[in-house]
Amino acid sequence: MNKLASLSVLILLSLTACDLCAGEGCDDEPEGCAALNSAGCEADPRCTEILAVPLVGENADEWCKPSDSLSEFVACTDADEGCDDVMVLALDEQDQGWEFTSSCLPADWEEVPWIELATCE
Repeated sequence: MNKLASLSVLILLSLTACDLCAGEGCDDEPEGCAALNSAGCEADPRCTEILAVPLVGENADEWCKPSDSLSEFVACTDADEGCDDVMVLALDEQDQGWEFTSSCLPADWEEVPWIELATCE
């Protein structure tokens, strides 16, 4: 094992379950990858991050993608989930639009029909 891998394992083992948990008030036993935050998801080889770009606009008729858009961590899922490489649009629980580059979406997010997105001016 190289030094970086050893250090990653040491850091992971030194964190408590709540240090890695994404939810508020988590208990000592996160339930799989879905309970992990970005750092915990990245550290666990059994998990993979779900990344998406937040869209600008109040509804799908107005959505555009910022020209300087960067993907953000929105959830964690099992690495063997079988996500397809495909563009997907979805609404989060606050009705914010997001663009995904895979078919895996966070729990309770709603996929919406695909539309071509303009770049915001």
